Amino acid sequence: MVQWLLLGFNGGRIMDTSPSEELELRKLMALGLQQLRSKSDYSITSPESIKYNCIAWAAEGESCKMNRIWDPDGFYWPKDVERQPYLPFYIQAFESEGFRVCKDRDGNCEEVERIVLFLGNENCVWHAARQLSSGKWTSKLGKKWEDIEHRTPELMNCNEYGEATVYMSRKRPKIGN
Repeated sequence: MVQWLLLGFNGGRIMDTSPSEELELRKLMALGLQQLRSKSDYSITSPESIKYNCIAWAAEGESCKMNRIWDPDGFYWPKDVERQPYLPFYIQAFESEGFRVCKDRDGNCEEVERIVLFLGNENCVWHAARQLSSGKWTSKLGKKWEDIEHRTPELMNCNEYGEATVYMSRKRPKIGN
């Protein structure tokens, strides 16, 4: 066990952590995700990976883990959507996957799949998260780290990811069809 002081994280209290927990907390702090303060706020759901990014994870879920990195500057991008980092082009990209802008993020999670786009400077999309059928949300951390489940999209608001702003939804695909 390592004992260390997390300033600004968990109220600046001393925490006893294992080396793996310390690494996990350092990653979250490096990303500016201080609001993920306890294991009740999030859980890690995958190993580290560079094969996909948060946009692909939000759009495609498990199927994106086969080397899909959505990015207007390269890699995969829907062919009929202009390659731009701005919100209107991301909306078009997600519309090509069957999503539509919606006003609320609440409702039947078993029937409707929701995503949220996070906006940073100049109306650029910096991150995306997807709502699971359980009602929790899932995000891919960074370009090379794990996926996590988190209680709300706002827990991911930070200087690195921007702010959860635009919600989109589509009918949840039926498993086994």
